[in-house]
Amino acid sequence: MTDLNNAIYEYLLADAGVAALVGTRVRPDVLDDGEAMPAILFYRISGIHQNTIAGTFGEIAETRVTIDCFAETRKKANEVAESVRLAMIDFAGTRSGVKVRTSVVDTGQSQFVNNPVGGTEVYQYVTSQDFRIFYIEDV
Repeated sequence: MTDLNNAIYEYLLADAGVAALVGTRVRPDVLDDGEAMPAILFYRISGIHQNTIAGTFGEIAETRVTIDCFAETRKKANEVAESVRLAMIDFAGTRSGVKVRTSVVDTGQSQFVNNPVGGTEVYQYVTSQDFRIFYIEDV
């Protein structure tokens, strides 16, 4: 079965622009407690399977993924988000065994701030973007 989450994870870790800003701090679903900043969190928010296309290409599937970029300043969060955007527009190709057809920005950026937690005085600035990814679904 296609593991798109693993493909996204490994691809973002391997992208030089992203790695230069966040190192290995790319997480699916939830950040680690006390995660160092900057960091990236991604999660799938919807998916559609197309059962009308068959043959050597298999089934085309579509998913929407939200990628949140966390940092201790707004400027850094925006910088990380831009590096992710640039990486994701080149996401097409075989990634960790998943045949990605194309990736497009689905929504513009949204920005918010997480208040300090756990007795710290550090705010988390977040820049969030949605991407629509089309890939070959295998069974």
